[in-house]
Amino acid sequence: MARNLTLLTTSKEIRNFTALKGAVDSDYIEPAIITAQDLGLAYVLGYKLMTKLQTEVQSGSVSSPYDDLLETYVKPYLQHLAAAEVIDSLRIDLNNQGILEKNSNQGTSVQVNEYNSIKANLMRLSDSYKQLLIKHLCRYGNKYPEYYQDQDGRQQPSSTQQYYGIDNW
Repeated sequence: MARNLTLLTTSKEIRNFTALKGAVDSDYIEPAIITAQDLGLAYVLGYKLMTKLQTEVQSGSVSSPYDDLLETYVKPYLQHLAAAEVIDSLRIDLNNQGILEKNSNQGTSVQVNEYNSIKANLMRLSDSYKQLLIKHLCRYGNKYPEYYQDQDGRQQPSSTQQYYGIDNW
Protein backbone atom coordinates (compact mmCIF):
# COMPACT_ATOMS: atom_id res chain seq x y z
CA MET A 1 0.00 0.00 0.00
CA ALA A 2 1.38 3.41 -0.97
CA ARG A 3 2.03 6.02 1.70
CA ASN A 4 -0.55 8.82 1.75
CA LEU A 5 1.32 12.13 1.61
CA THR A 6 -1.77 14.33 1.70
CA LEU A 7 -0.95 17.29 3.94
CA LEU A 8 -3.59 18.22 6.51
CA THR A 9 -2.32 21.80 6.72
CA THR A 10 -0.40 24.06 4.38
CA SER A 11 2.83 26.02 4.47
CA LYS A 12 0.80 29.21 4.18
CA GLU A 13 -1.33 28.31 7.23
CA ILE A 14 1.79 27.54 9.25
CA ARG A 15 3.32 30.88 8.31
CA ASN A 16 0.05 32.66 9.19
CA PHE A 17 -0.66 30.95 12.52
CA THR A 18 2.74 30.27 14.08
CA ALA A 19 5.92 32.16 14.90
CA LEU A 20 7.45 31.17 11.52
CA LYS A 21 5.72 34.05 9.72
CA GLY A 22 6.26 34.79 6.04
CA ALA A 23 9.98 34.43 5.48
CA VAL A 24 10.23 30.62 5.66
CA ASP A 25 10.27 28.74 2.35
CA SER A 26 7.72 25.97 1.74
CA ASP A 27 10.62 23.65 0.83
CA TYR A 28 11.48 23.62 4.55
CA ILE A 29 7.92 23.54 5.87
CA GLU A 30 6.33 20.74 3.82
CA PRO A 31 8.78 17.99 4.92
CA ALA A 32 8.21 19.15 8.51
CA ILE A 33 4.44 18.75 8.04
CA ILE A 34 4.94 15.17 6.80
CA THR A 35 7.19 14.38 9.77
CA ALA A 36 4.72 15.95 12.23
CA GLN A 37 1.84 13.97 10.71
CA ASP A 38 3.75 10.67 10.69
CA LEU A 39 5.44 10.94 14.09
CA GLY A 40 3.03 13.09 16.08
CA LEU A 41 -0.50 13.27 14.77
CA ALA A 42 -0.78 9.60 13.76
CA TYR A 43 -0.20 8.59 17.39
CA VAL A 44 -3.16 10.66 18.53
CA LEU A 45 -5.62 9.89 15.74
CA GLY A 46 -4.69 6.32 14.82
CA TYR A 47 -4.28 5.05 11.26
CA LYS A 48 -7.91 4.92 10.18
CA LEU A 49 -8.99 8.38 11.41
CA MET A 50 -5.80 9.88 9.98
CA THR A 51 -6.51 8.21 6.62
CA LYS A 52 -10.15 9.38 6.72
CA LEU A 53 -9.04 13.00 7.22
CA GLN A 54 -6.44 12.74 4.45
CA THR A 55 -9.02 11.27 2.07
CA GLU A 56 -11.49 14.06 2.85
CA VAL A 57 -8.84 16.76 2.40
CA GLN A 58 -7.68 15.18 -0.84
CA SER A 59 -11.25 15.18 -2.17
CA GLY A 60 -11.46 18.93 -1.59
CA SER A 61 -14.50 18.75 0.66
CA VAL A 62 -14.31 17.84 4.34
CA SER A 63 -17.69 16.67 5.67
CA SER A 64 -19.17 17.27 9.10
CA PRO A 65 -18.10 16.45 11.83
CA TYR A 66 -14.60 15.96 10.40
CA ASP A 67 -14.41 19.61 9.32
CA ASP A 68 -14.64 20.80 12.94
CA LEU A 69 -12.12 18.18 14.10
CA LEU A 70 -9.68 19.24 11.39
CA GLU A 71 -9.99 23.01 11.71
CA THR A 72 -10.42 23.37 15.48
CA TYR A 73 -8.18 20.62 16.83
CA VAL A 74 -5.96 18.88 14.27
CA LYS A 75 -4.58 21.86 12.38
CA PRO A 76 -3.47 23.95 15.38
CA TYR A 77 -1.65 20.93 16.84
CA LEU A 78 -0.10 19.97 13.52
CA GLN A 79 0.92 23.55 12.67
CA HIS A 80 2.82 24.11 15.91
CA LEU A 81 4.39 20.66 15.85
CA ALA A 82 5.58 21.23 12.27
CA ALA A 83 6.88 24.70 13.19
CA ALA A 84 8.92 23.14 16.02
CA GLU A 85 10.26 20.59 13.55
CA VAL A 86 11.16 23.10 10.84
CA ILE A 87 13.25 25.46 12.96
CA ASP A 88 16.02 22.86 13.18
CA SER A 89 16.47 23.04 9.42
CA LEU A 90 16.50 26.84 9.56
CA ARG A 91 19.45 26.89 11.97
CA ILE A 92 21.77 24.50 10.15
CA ASP A 93 22.42 23.37 6.60
CA LEU A 94 23.42 19.85 5.67
CA ASN A 95 25.32 19.72 2.39
CA ASN A 96 28.38 18.20 0.72
CA GLN A 97 30.63 20.56 2.70
CA GLY A 98 29.33 19.26 6.02
CA ILE A 99 27.02 20.66 8.67
CA LEU A 100 27.03 24.43 8.59
CA GLU A 101 25.35 27.01 10.81
CA LYS A 102 23.29 29.35 8.69
CA ASN A 103 23.93 33.06 8.85
CA SER A 104 23.00 35.89 6.53
CA ASN A 105 24.39 39.27 5.63
CA GLN A 106 21.24 40.85 7.05
CA GLY A 107 21.53 39.50 10.59
CA THR A 108 23.15 37.01 12.90
CA SER A 109 21.99 33.66 14.15
CA VAL A 110 20.49 33.56 17.62
CA GLN A 111 22.49 32.04 20.44
CA VAL A 112 21.81 28.41 21.34
CA ASN A 113 19.96 29.32 24.55
CA GLU A 114 17.65 31.69 22.63
CA TYR A 115 17.07 29.04 19.98
CA ASN A 116 16.29 26.44 22.68
CA SER A 117 13.79 28.85 24.24
CA ILE A 118 12.02 29.39 20.91
CA LYS A 119 11.89 25.65 20.20
CA ALA A 120 10.68 24.84 23.73
CA ASN A 121 7.89 27.41 23.36
CA LEU A 122 6.77 25.88 20.05
CA MET A 123 6.81 22.43 21.64
CA ARG A 124 4.82 23.75 24.64
CA LEU A 125 2.20 25.27 22.34
CA SER A 126 2.07 22.08 20.30
CA ASP A 127 1.58 20.00 23.44
CA SER A 128 -1.23 22.31 24.60
CA TYR A 129 -3.04 21.92 21.28
CA LYS A 130 -2.41 18.17 21.43
CA GLN A 131 -4.11 18.02 24.83
CA LEU A 132 -7.14 19.89 23.44
CA LEU A 133 -7.32 17.38 20.57
CA ILE A 134 -7.06 14.41 22.94
CA LYS A 135 -9.76 15.81 25.26
CA HIS A 136 -12.04 16.37 22.27
CA LEU A 137 -11.49 12.81 21.04
CA CYS A 138 -12.06 11.38 24.52
CA ARG A 139 -15.35 13.24 24.87
CA TYR A 140 -16.65 13.09 21.28
CA GLY A 141 -14.81 10.09 19.82
CA ASN A 142 -18.14 8.46 19.02
CA LYS A 143 -18.58 11.06 16.24
CA TYR A 144 -15.58 9.52 14.45
CA PRO A 145 -16.15 5.76 14.05
CA GLU A 146 -12.65 5.31 12.60
CA TYR A 147 -11.17 6.31 15.95
CA TYR A 148 -12.50 3.17 17.65
CA GLN A 149 -12.17 0.74 14.73
CA ASP A 150 -9.51 -1.94 14.60
CA GLN A 151 -6.47 -0.36 12.96
CA ASP A 152 -5.54 -3.52 10.98
CA GLY A 153 -2.18 -3.79 12.70
CA ARG A 154 -1.28 -0.16 12.00
CA GLN A 155 -0.85 2.78 14.36
CA GLN A 156 -3.32 2.68 17.25
CA PRO A 157 -4.59 5.97 18.69
CA SER A 158 -3.05 6.78 22.05
CA SER A 159 -3.90 9.49 24.53
CA THR A 160 -0.64 8.91 26.40
CA GLN A 161 1.89 9.03 23.55
CA GLN A 162 4.24 12.02 23.81
CA TYR A 163 5.46 13.37 20.52
CA TYR A 164 9.02 12.62 19.54
CA GLY A 165 11.88 14.51 21.10
CA ILE A 166 10.02 15.88 24.12
CA ASP A 167 12.18 13.90 26.56
CA ASN A 168 15.31 15.51 25.11
CA TRP A 169 14.41 18.95 26.43
